[in-house]
Amino acid sequence: MLIEATGKALTYRWPHGEVRLEPGRPVELPDDRANRLLAKAPGRVRAVEALRIVEHGRDSDDSIFVVKIGGSVAGEFWFCLSDTEPFDPGDGLPVYRPSEIRALKAKGYGPEALQAVHRVKTILDGRILS
Repeated sequence: MLIEATGKALTYRWPHGEVRLEPGRPVELPDDRANRLLAKAPGRVRAVEALRIVEHGRDSDDSIFVVKIGGSVAGEFWFCLSDTEPFDPGDGLPVYRPSEIRALKAKGYGPEALQAVHRVKTILDGRILS
């Protein structure tokens, strides 16, 4: 199970190991350890749903050019595999492109800043502003 800290970073120790938990950096723990930690530190840690591909779009050559991704941290969004594909989902979900992800990463955006970007894109009905 994926677990992350919700506020301050913390270290979880048990008889045969330990793990450092930080906000925005999920760590895979065995289910029994994760459930113990969730019960022991409610509000300080949370379970995180892994990202999953919900659906995808294909072009006339039957190549995948866009995937809809979902997860508990950001919700659902589209990831366009091309910077030039004129994809408009029509479902109001945000669209991210490789160049945008690279730019956000280069600016050093952390988890909270990325979630703020995602909220703004969602409020704007998934539109991309240039």
